[in-house]
Amino acid sequence: EIDENNKVINPEITYPIENSCLWIPRDIGGKLQKITVKLVHQKKKSTVFWYLDDIYLGTSTTKHSKAITFSEGNHILEVIDKNGNRCIRKFKVRLKK
Repeated sequence: EIDENNKVINPEITYPIENSCLWIPRDIGGKLQKITVKLVHQKKKSTVFWYLDDIYLGTSTTKHSKAITFSEGNHILEVIDKNGNRCIRKFKVRLKK
């Protein structure tokens, strides 16, 4: 989709940042915590489809965030809006022992 200034309207993942390393904390009982990934979209009510390592996670429409339980290793987070505009982030996850 194009805005009034002829710029493409894309979703933008704000967390995690590209090539970052996330440390996943544990709760008091030792259970790994979820990490909330976030994005912004110039069209706030645009439907966005979420994928982690090519696995579909669901959609968001107004609040563009997802709480995800990660495994250790390298990951690719991809979001695609209903018009096919996409954003991809590659990052690494480490687990607190």
